[in-house]
Amino acid sequence: MKAHKAQIQAVSYVLVLGVILATVSATYFWGLPLLQKGEATSKLESAKASAMEIQKTLNEVIKTGGQKSITITSYGMIIIKPDENAIDYIIRSKKSPYATNIWIPLGSEVPHGVKGTPWENSTAFLGHDQPAVVMVKVEPAQGEYIIIYRVALRKLYDLDTGDAYYYNLTAGGNTMAMPGNVILTLSAGSATRTGKPSVLGGEVINIPVYASIGSAE
Repeated sequence: MKAHKAQIQAVSYVLVLGVILATVSATYFWGLPLLQKGEATSKLESAKASAMEIQKTLNEVIKTGGQKSITITSYGMIIIKPDENAIDYIIRSKKSPYATNIWIPLGSEVPHGVKGTPWENSTAFLGHDQPAVVMVKVEPAQGEYIIIYRVALRKLYDLDTGDAYYYNLTAGGNTMAMPGNVILTLSAGSATRTGKPSVLGGEVINIPVYASIGSAE
């Protein structure tokens, strides 16, 4: 009788252990991808928010002058690109909420006049549009995606005077930062009249915009 009871207990233990192992395996099989998806979404949202903050700060220093620094927790690379008049935040991800191989505007500003976009031949106007715009582009890469959040500067035309304001990005110090805590310092210089005519009959005016990268660690 005791032996029979012991056998029943042993079988019960095996069955319980099997249920536990099956539950753990199912949780790992279904739960891990969900956790990874959530982590990827969180990083993309953080990168987008950082790009929007860069845009906001650029427009502020251009409007009011002075210098401002922002701290970014970067999950990819941040690159200052004077030749493209832009600051890029580049992150790799297993997923993407955006269409591929095309620049997509983010926020309320349409990137009129920004090179390499569908709107490069259109015009942005002083008092209506902002100098800095933010957009995103996704490039497929061997089973994952390279997601580029770009804050670009563009020229603005003054309809009253015909003047064209060129906001020219200039790098100072480091131009690239790897993942980690990053300090991005932004400022704008004084406007300079060039004497060159604009297409609207006014004058071309250059405004230098300075950007530099440092580590917050």
